Amino acid sequence: MKKIVFLLVLFSLLSSSSGVALAQTNVTTPSELQAMQSDLSGDYILMNEIDMSGFAFSPIGNDSTPFSGTFDGNGHTISNLNINRPDDPYIGLFGYTAAGARVDNVTLTNFNIVSSGNGGGIAGWNKGAISNVSVSGNISGRSNIGTVAGRNYGSTTNAHGSGNVTITSSTGLQVGGLVGVNEGGYIADSSFDGDVVGALKAGGFVGSNRNGGFIERSYNTGSISNSQLTVLRSMGRLGGFAGQNIYGSTIRDSYSHANVINKRDTTGGFVGFNYSSSSITNSYSSGDVWGLNGYGIGGFVGQSSGSISVASFWDMDTQTHGVTTSAGGTGLSTAAMQTEVTFASAGWDLAGIWAMADYPQFQWQALAQTTLEFFDDAAAAGTLVGVGPGNSAENHLKALRNMIVEAAVLENDGDICGAYEQLEAAYKKVDGESPPKEFASGPAAATLADMIKAKMAGLDC
Repeated sequence: MKKIVFLLVLFSLLSSSSGVALAQTNVTTPSELQAMQSDLSGDYILMNEIDMSGFAFSPIGNDSTPFSGTFDGNGHTISNLNINRPDDPYIGLFGYTAAGARVDNVTLTNFNIVSSGNGGGIAGWNKGAISNVSVSGNISGRSNIGTVAGRNYGSTTNAHGSGNVTITSSTGLQVGGLVGVNEGGYIADSSFDGDVVGALKAGGFVGSNRNGGFIERSYNTGSISNSQLTVLRSMGRLGGFAGQNIYGSTIRDSYSHANVINKRDTTGGFVGFNYSSSSITNSYSSGDVWGLNGYGIGGFVGQSSGSISVASFWDMDTQTHGVTTSAGGTGLSTAAMQTEVTFASAGWDLAGIWAMADYPQFQWQALAQTTLEFFDDAAAAGTLVGVGPGNSAENHLKALRNMIVEAAVLENDGDICGAYEQLEAAYKKVDGESPPKEFASGPAAATLADMIKAKMAGLDC
């Protein structure tokens, strides 16, 4: 008997250390998704698309009993998640994830979340690892909110958000497009495209990067504005990428195309306030900066006592509201910002990280450039439109684009089969053969499907 027990224990240890997959619980319905709450350390896999319309969902895990297991979205989509709890914190698909928890490979589309704070589409509070996710929807709250995570203490990688992020208090803190506050966590290869309305310490990508937070290879192409009318001197802190970067934190190899409108206080095209041994390197901003009656307004950074690399830049020609100075970074003409030699001579890695388009972009963006350019042109022309009523049509279209970007990141990282699977999931959203699960239609849909299929054929998986 002792020998049998020993062998069972040995098999368990070998399975865990060798990467052999342990048993996962299948999730196929809204009720089964909710049932994860009954075993917060379990391992789960999503087996099909789930429509949460009309389902009264409660977030999985909270601060006293966090989710510590794993959830593999398996390339599937969860749509129409609605959580309206304006007086409660820790709101999202997962309310609170513990260190060691994992959430991977899932798309959330057309979600609507309201919380008091610490709210995010994937997780309200993340201490685990979030990767390969795409989210599109609307979130609002009083503080610490973002489309992917409200607070990030763990890691968030290859995460792409779009939609609307809105503060509900004129003194609310730390609102970001992707993540509200990165508290000593790690974020990489991620993006946001949407509208952020904040109050204090708000950014187009992340509201606050603090206490050793590290962000790299990420970008924002949305917009950022605020609702604050009271002069708070340096406390406003709005930035196209981050509201503030403080207490030994780092942002590198990142960019923002966001226009920034701040009714009061510190405003920067990239970061509002950079402070206390924090650094920004090899980054740029191109958006217009409009600070009204502010305290510290800059084309790249509003105020700084940190270390900003001279190899960071901002576009002076796009400034239509008179901004001519910055607390860091070098102002250049649009022509110089769109010239490869500018960045090569500054020591940027144009072989491993960056690639030139109009402005610099990432290597993984270049892998999908032709497809994304067709996508954007067709969407602008109205020949590619989202499927669904009301805001869901726009959210579905953005989610489809995020899935294509997500595949490019995986390909660039060498995960060829992961990229193939993600493209396959995107193809099914536009192939004209999978209603009612499609995200897009229109005259250009068939061409887009063919382009995705051709890209799949070129991947050796």
